[in-house]
Amino acid sequence: RRLNVAAEAVGRLPQDGIPTADVPMEDIFDDERAPDAVAVWVTQLREVLALLRSWREEGAVVNINCQMGKNRSGCSCLMWLCAECGWKVEAAVEHLRSITALGLANPHLVRAACIALGSSEAEVPLNPA
Repeated sequence: RRLNVAAEAVGRLPQDGIPTADVPMEDIFDDERAPDAVAVWVTQLREVLALLRSWREEGAVVNINCQMGKNRSGCSCLMWLCAECGWKVEAAVEHLRSITALGLANPHLVRAACIALGSSEAEVPLNPA
């Protein structure tokens, strides 16, 4: 299975027989637009988690992608590590950033993931990269 979380990639992925679901998220850094975006992302990230859980029940292998492979897909992986594997948000962010140095660089999107996970008190530092 493939999970596309990039709004700009909807309908643009290869038609290669891999079942694809879209949760079309925008990657917005703008501080003025962030509050509205966070509210939307919380819902979308919960949808991502629900999809991943349903696919786990099928025994599926899942590829998660966004445009650059660092913010939206990273937050989707963050959701899974925390909700399903019991990781603390800060530890999961550190781990994902050790894999992809530029990962989880959008602080607004990371904040949305924390809210979606019920961990709004988590203190995630800005990405130093």
